[in-house]
Amino acid sequence: MNGSSGGSARNRRLDPTVARRTPARRYRVLRKTVVKALNHPVPPVRKSSPPRVSVLKRVEGFIDEMLVLIPHVVVRLGS
Repeated sequence: MNGSSGGSARNRRLDPTVARRTPARRYRVLRKTVVKALNHPVPPVRKSSPPRVSVLKRVEGFIDEMLVLIPHVVVRLGS
């Protein structure tokens, strides 16, 4: 064989001659991302973002006021 040892995935991953461009194109990521993934056997823990605040939270009181002042508006929940 031509220097590869058995063809296992780990050996290919550690082999510096394996191209980084092909998987980068296939998965549509940067080559730098491919190198990071190949250097770490377990992916890093993802950061969780804080819960998002409702967009209507700022105007909620105003909407409630409008509904009280205009009694003929019918509010239907669902369809």
